[in-house]
Amino acid sequence: MRRVTVNKLLLMLIGVMMISALALNCGGEAKKDITRDTAEEILERRASMSKQRAFDHFSKGDLYERSGNLEKAADEYRLALFYDTQSDELKRSLAGVLYDLSRFDESLEIIERIDQPDVDDQLLMAACYNKIGLLPKTIEVYEKLAKTDSVPQFVVENLAKYYTLKKDKSKLEQYYDWLIENAENAKLWQSEKASALVEIGKPEDAEKIYENMMEADSLDYGAWLDMAALQMYLENSEEASKYYRYVVDHNWDNGQMLSMILPALFDLDDMDLASSVARRITALFPEDYMSQRRYAILLFTTGDYDRADSVLTHILSEVNDDPVAYYYLGRIAQQNQDFPAAEEFYSNAIAYDDTMGEAWMNLAFVRGLKGDHEAAMATFDSTLAKIPADSTRILFFTGSYLSSRQKFEEAIEYYERVLNATPDNFDVRFNLAAAYERTDRNADAEMLFLELLDEDKDNPVVLNYLGYMYADLGIKLDKAEEYVKKALEIDPNNNAYLDSYAWVMYKKGKYDEALKYQMMALESNVNDAVLYEHMGDIYYALDRIRMAHDSWEKALELDPENIEIREKLDR
Repeated sequence: MRRVTVNKLLLMLIGVMMISALALNCGGEAKKDITRDTAEEILERRASMSKQRAFDHFSKGDLYERSGNLEKAADEYRLALFYDTQSDELKRSLAGVLYDLSRFDESLEIIERIDQPDVDDQLLMAACYNKIGLLPKTIEVYEKLAKTDSVPQFVVENLAKYYTLKKDKSKLEQYYDWLIENAENAKLWQSEKASALVEIGKPEDAEKIYENMMEADSLDYGAWLDMAALQMYLENSEEASKYYRYVVDHNWDNGQMLSMILPALFDLDDMDLASSVARRITALFPEDYMSQRRYAILLFTTGDYDRADSVLTHILSEVNDDPVAYYYLGRIAQQNQDFPAAEEFYSNAIAYDDTMGEAWMNLAFVRGLKGDHEAAMATFDSTLAKIPADSTRILFFTGSYLSSRQKFEEAIEYYERVLNATPDNFDVRFNLAAAYERTDRNADAEMLFLELLDEDKDNPVVLNYLGYMYADLGIKLDKAEEYVKKALEIDPNNNAYLDSYAWVMYKKGKYDEALKYQMMALESNVNDAVLYEHMGDIYYALDRIRMAHDSWEKALELDPENIEIREKLDR
């Protein structure tokens, strides 16, 4: 029934249309003109009405957008565009709102319908491309903009950075040169260009830029500092120090400049200049206890413990709640083997900052050095409870403490826990391998040491330990010689490596060669019982009994609990 009714309505509508058409045709020429004029008016009225409707929806959309209702704004702008499909302004409004709604594909579809997009349109288009992951299209738009006189500066900056990442020297220079010529602060962009050249592996070109900047203005200290940093990057320490000294000499009264340079001098290990600069900063800012604290830490770093102690004590007379000052005073006391004082200082540091992990762990070690093993382990447990985020490091140092107490079985448990959490940790694997060796788990130790050498075949510490282990076991002596010899090539004056090589020679029966290297190991008067014990063994093998006994007696003096040395003396 519904379909029949509809068809009837259609037939009626067609009939009405036909009658109307006949009536129009019977009206003569005059009626034809009137009808044509009326149709044009109707079209004009319709166009006018569409424009009005478009404006009404645009106005509503604008109000919604201003009030923060972007979804409603987008709906109204879309209705406005329906009534006025050619309006670029409506397209811009809708595209902008869609972008703010993170509907980037829809925004891009609208903005691409603008016939002659202006700069802002192209920037929105590029932003949409970037948001949907079409970076090459973004760069394409930027490069088109870069050819115009109205290109925004940030577009050129982005192009310079993009081509730096792409390691395109020609392009990055093109855009940095534009910035140097057209943007404010040309020196800044010269420096940025140089940094970009370093980043793509062209430090020699960067060096030329800095040289030109320094030649153009000898007081451009930024260029001198940049050149110094470049020399540090190139590992030219002496050259870097030269440039830093120039800046220091010309800014001796500029405390801020000196403070900025001081960390770099630490990195360079130029402690003489660092000490002078730190002392000068303290003189320039006598009321600034932070400057004094930095100076004290520098003194501590250079081994000037007495002066560091004096400055830190002065700091605490002015500011008595500085945990860092207490911590370094604890380090100094520990260095001087005044363990009760160190314990007190570390406890004070923790009292003012109970998240200072270094103070906690040093406190644990100090309590162990005082002979209170239970208190030491309890302190490590307290550290773990107080700073759980640093648990792997705390467990590692607990293992290190146990190793220092010759409790290797217990240490292994801690190292293995850390290894489960950080399986690639080099230090943990090395210490675990050493603990395995000390508990006669030699196969496990060898496997770990070889894994470490696979990763870093030139690591002298691993080479020496594994070589010494082989020698001590009397196995793979040729391999032992190869490993320790390579360690010595890397660090020829290392007493431990010299001792290891002497021990390899001893195990190979080359006693004269062993003696030569053992004497070199002892040249620096190192008070190490093992070195003297090995010297005694070598002398004994050479049938120089009196000298062997003298060496063993010295070893026993340094390690009075060593039963093996005592047995050798009783032969």
